[in-house]
Amino acid sequence: MTRLTPQKAVSIYEQEGIPELRPCFGWSRYVISADGQVYSLLRNQPTMGRLLRTHSGPNGYVYIALRKQYGTTGPRRSVALHRLVWLSWRGPVPNKMCLDHIDGNKKNNALSNLEPVTHSENHRRAFRLGLRSMLGEKNPQSKFTTDIVIWIRYAVSFGVSQKRVARLLNTTTGAVNLIVR
Repeated sequence: MTRLTPQKAVSIYEQEGIPELRPCFGWSRYVISADGQVYSLLRNQPTMGRLLRTHSGPNGYVYIALRKQYGTTGPRRSVALHRLVWLSWRGPVPNKMCLDHIDGNKKNNALSNLEPVTHSENHRRAFRLGLRSMLGEKNPQSKFTTDIVIWIRYAVSFGVSQKRVARLLNTTTGAVNLIVR
């Protein structure tokens, strides 16, 4: 049986009215659509390959596990789906640039939602969209959660001294004072 190549698959998919697909950059056994759907060409038939499942990483980005070799064995490598979409449809990301999700949704990996920007522009957009903040718990130097801050204000409003609250939380009276003023 002959192996289905990405080029054959793309032409077969076009004949069947399936959305336009491209070979995955660097992964010869997969094809990808512009909206981030990845299909395996493992099946050696002139039909639609298997749609692969994705998973979310701890950073909120969508990843997909791919194998270099044909067959069911061999190590898998998790690849960021937005980078795979861009590489397969537009080529390498320009030097000193990163990919930005225009709408701020890390799960929307459509090509139309990706744009190369500088790292500083990416950070500016994240702040503007509210994805990053320096307020409250989102500040990396924050010492208390929102619930603890509410508790501190509640305790002090009912007459517990700032010194006592500071001792209970193993912090300074100055930190408590900044919260209740």
